[in-house]
Amino acid sequence: MALGTRDHVIRRRCLNRSCIKPEHLEIGSQADNKRDDWANWAYGVDPDYL
Repeated sequence: MALGTRDHVIRRRCLNRSCIKPEHLEIGSQADNKRDDWANWAYGVDPDYL
């Protein structure tokens, strides 16, 4: 995925806004980011990222 467009955001897979661990960060779209929020509300945080 190419950087430089406004469509890309840095996603925190652990959903902790203060987290800066590189293994918890990835590039995605705003839609991916919103799906992460919905999944967190429905199922909670993936234990692999705690």
